[in-house]
Amino acid sequence: MAWAFEEFRASGKFSRGYRGGLLFGAFIWFTLFPMTGLAAWFRSAGIRSTLGEWEVVIEVGVAFLSGALGALALRPGRRAVVASGTATLALALVMGGPLAILAQRRAAWLFEAFLAIYLFAGLILVAANRLFRNSYLSQRPAEFRNESAPR
Repeated sequence: MAWAFEEFRASGKFSRGYRGGLLFGAFIWFTLFPMTGLAAWFRSAGIRSTLGEWEVVIEVGVAFLSGALGALALRPGRRAVVASGTATLALALVMGGPLAILAQRRAAWLFEAFLAIYLFAGLILVAANRLFRNSYLSQRPAEFRNESAPR
């Protein structure tokens, strides 16, 4: 997630402030919708059992593609597209795959709760970036510092 955030920030698609962190968190959460929706459709249509192991392959592919295509819509550059797809895939795996949002209200609530988690993660990315960037810059010799760079 940090890699994708830095790629988007480098391309200027998200601001360096906390607003940019919040927008990035929301963006990443929205990229999980296609995988979650597809899995819900597989379950409700009864297709899940006929797909067997291919269901996982399809959902993993959709997770990566939805992150990458979401990034393409913002036109940040190739590195950000790959980073966004990778971040969406990693978050889908960390979540344990798509949640059964149509089958259980608790799963739908959990999916909604992930929005708050990703918004908070975006804020943490901004805070960590500021902390480490300022710490790193203060340790560099004066002739290598770019004093005009925003902190």
